[in-house]
Amino acid sequence: MPVQKLNKTIRDEIFQRALAAVRAEQTRLAGNCLEFAWHGYQIIKSYPGAPRTIIQAGTAQWPRLAVDDGISPTHFSYEWSPDAEPTRLFLSGTIPLVPRTDGHLQASLPEMHVWLACPESTEVIDFTTGLWPEACRETIGEEWLAARPPDYVWTFGSRLPAGVRYIPDRTAIDLVIAVLHLQDREYP
Repeated sequence: MPVQKLNKTIRDEIFQRALAAVRAEQTRLAGNCLEFAWHGYQIIKSYPGAPRTIIQAGTAQWPRLAVDDGISPTHFSYEWSPDAEPTRLFLSGTIPLVPRTDGHLQASLPEMHVWLACPESTEVIDFTTGLWPEACRETIGEEWLAARPPDYVWTFGSRLPAGVRYIPDRTAIDLVIAVLHLQDREYP
């Protein structure tokens, strides 16, 4: 059975530090997955003995219904599509920027989700899962009727909760890395 390099206490501390870092820059937390991933990446790499961590981007989904009613969407998803018009514009160099409360400009990403992964151990790290019900309500106008996701997920890819999927895409990852470089942020 695989063992995580960082214990639960340290993982909780890293989550709290990432949350504080994003709160210091953003008035709204939902919809800031890139910020959570980048800050989390920076914090994790500063820990002695931490696993190698990389930024991932693409599609992610969580079940939002406890019971499928046959009508409502069963999952809340951020679905990456390289063929969507906003994505094509972004990839062609037309990058919509929005001002942040700290005075920096932030790219308004096409629909996608950004999280972290540890390639050697196959761990998936998402510091935004606790915000998904709020994002669901704000973006599709639907309530979250399943059990609330935990504040964050840090587990092996083979141990994700039922119905939860993270699907990385190389083009989405490259786009996110390009945005980080445009923001003069260090990665990798």
